Amino acid sequence: MWTLESEWRPRGARLFLSCLVDPSSSSPSDVWAVAASVERPVDQHYPWATMLSLGHHWQNELESFLLKIDGLRDSSAVQS
Repeated sequence: MWTLESEWRPRGARLFLSCLVDPSSSSPSDVWAVAASVERPVDQHYPWATMLSLGHHWQNELESFLLKIDGLRDSSAVQS
């Protein structure tokens, strides 16, 4: 999990980015999705604000994922 904190407006806003590993995999490097939340997640079943599946054609969903993250920054849900 990565914690990102804004240095610009809204200063101090945090975003938690998590790499979700396939629970059925024996390898900890088998990431199947990247998820974002404004609150620190407690486990992989957390109700994520947005998620990007890394399956086929993930590039087609990247712009939408980044727009949702941008919306989190602007929303009142962002903790600062």
